Amino acid sequence: MLTNDYGRVSGAVRAFYNWGHHHINDGHVAARPAQTAYYMHNDRMGGVSAYESFAPFSTTRVTLGFDYQHFGGHAWQKAMADGSRTDLANRTVNEVAGYADIRQELLSWLTADVALRLDHHSVSGSEWIPQGGLTARLPHNMELKAIVGKGFRNPTLRELYMFRPANADLAPERLWNYELSLRQRLLDGHLGYGLNVFYLNAEDLITTQMTNGRPLNVNTGSTENAGFELLAFYVPMRHLRLDANYSFLHTSRTLTAAPKYKLFMGADWQTGCFTLHSGLQWIDGLHTADNSPKTENFWLWDLTASLRVSRALKVFVHGENLLAQHYEVNAGFPMPRATVMAGVEVQL
Repeated sequence: MLTNDYGRVSGAVRAFYNWGHHHINDGHVAARPAQTAYYMHNDRMGGVSAYESFAPFSTTRVTLGFDYQHFGGHAWQKAMADGSRTDLANRTVNEVAGYADIRQELLSWLTADVALRLDHHSVSGSEWIPQGGLTARLPHNMELKAIVGKGFRNPTLRELYMFRPANADLAPERLWNYELSLRQRLLDGHLGYGLNVFYLNAEDLITTQMTNGRPLNVNTGSTENAGFELLAFYVPMRHLRLDANYSFLHTSRTLTAAPKYKLFMGADWQTGCFTLHSGLQWIDGLHTADNSPKTENFWLWDLTASLRVSRALKVFVHGENLLAQHYEVNAGFPMPRATVMAGVEVQL
């Protein structure tokens, strides 16, 4: 990664590359025939990201950027008996994008943001992505924001090419999002609250449907989501911070892993070298599969304690789902019950 900072002009260039080789035996179920082949997979992902930001005037900030990403892989089955190979997929995808972002102070208390991005996908083609927003800094440490923007998601390699539901003709999922938020800090920053109200309209959602008696990934229909989020924090004393948030989501169609109600309450205690964090979360109205009437309702309690022994050494204990709730986020994949882990963190 390379960075530059000359005051009114700054930027960075970052390059990355990851790769892996997987050799998987899917195991054996007593009531079914034993596996006859291994699943083999080579994957890779790399890219470059660069941006430069400059301020031609004290009230204006302009950012120009460029992103490039290359990803793909080769998947095949290797017969256990003689090592023969059967190809499953051998594909690569490239994605390149350029963008511009302008932040302009219209008044001493009002700021506007406008952005435009052009994304080109080697399979899905080109997509223009605009976004805009206004930020108003009001009296009594109050801030009001309004945002409107377009979003999209390109289909993954698995959805396009791998296994029977794959469909190489899938189009990207597209949406428009509208959001209004309010924030305020009180009591010299010891108390704060926020409210978000949002509306989302999406189309070309990718789902799996039965076509000619077989499953197939298809772009189907649209959905409208609307809801709100409430959040608050309170610092009653120097060592203690309390947090809480609640969200409500209404959807025009059943969406997997999108709960209708979500409540979180947390506390952080820090004194000297000792830190304790506890969080309790309630989930209700979570569908585990698209178009399924089944919903999940559960409580999750997590707890983490850490002790810094020295500047270089920290020990910790972390517990998840300590109430041992039985639940699923995706149908057929039960989540772990109570889990406790301990570790040592060394900083050199």
